[in-house]
Amino acid sequence: MVQLIYTSVATKHMDTEQLFDMLIQCRLNNRRKNLTGILLYCNKRFIQVLEGPEENVEALYEKILRDPLHKHCRVLCKNTVAERAFKEWEMGFKRLSSLDFGAFRGYSKFFEQEDASLNETEFHDKVLAYLTQFKDVNVTS
Repeated sequence: MVQLIYTSVATKHMDTEQLFDMLIQCRLNNRRKNLTGILLYCNKRFIQVLEGPEENVEALYEKILRDPLHKHCRVLCKNTVAERAFKEWEMGFKRLSSLDFGAFRGYSKFFEQEDASLNETEFHDKVLAYLTQFKDVNVTS
């Protein structure tokens, strides 16, 4: 099983209704493909964790790369994992303001620029620790 964390920029502003429509479709598709994760959206930026069988995660990410909604896609990290961080989630979702991001322990601009002082495993652990804080927050599920 793999876990892939990526960021992208939306090609258009998405309102809450559009995000919910996208979430419903994601959940239907992800359930069939045994994928879990979390999607955060703020100021036209997405950050998403995808976890599941490697071929399914790769296929979904390739689909995202071709999706006209996304540009500037960037994989932050991809690791083999023994256990899912979001195993109870078909796909969690949270729309955030810039202020929300700053309220979380460990906030940094990690998804805009990788910290070159960290090795790949340390970087993955830092990003994942930050994102898992959203599991217990008022996240639409």
